[in-house]
Amino acid sequence: MALTLNSFDHRELKRYDNGLPNFGRVIVWENSDAFLDQCCLVFGASSSYTMFPFLVRAFRRVVFVHSAGNVDASLVRSVAAQCILVQTNARFMVRAPQLTWSLQATFLEKLEGASMEENTRAFGERMPAGRAELVSWGLEKWNDCLPAGWFNT
Repeated sequence: MALTLNSFDHRELKRYDNGLPNFGRVIVWENSDAFLDQCCLVFGASSSYTMFPFLVRAFRRVVFVHSAGNVDASLVRSVAAQCILVQTNARFMVRAPQLTWSLQATFLEKLEGASMEENTRAFGERMPAGRAELVSWGLEKWNDCLPAGWFNT
């Protein structure tokens, strides 16, 4: 039996989503009514998505990076979260998660090799944030890696 939280919709609290499919996706939620006045940084995979209702309810800010458990140390320093969760799936465990993984390099690889069809699908998930918010979250460097016009409709 799966445990679900039906009385809380985390999607209403989403403040940023770069819209990249899978690896490299970054999402930020803010919940002023959270149980903890803390930030939680999650390096995870698609199976992390089921945790979002619980994490967003518990933490004032949740920053999710789709990395299959790989950790970008410069992002950890920049976001300065009080809690860091690392989650991966069994299929990725054939190679242990890396602590030297680079979100910026992942962006560049992904955007260079992405077809227009892949980008068009990704565009539907995008949610831009203002410069001041990006700076306060420690994410401006990574947002600036996205191509000019990425958030234009």
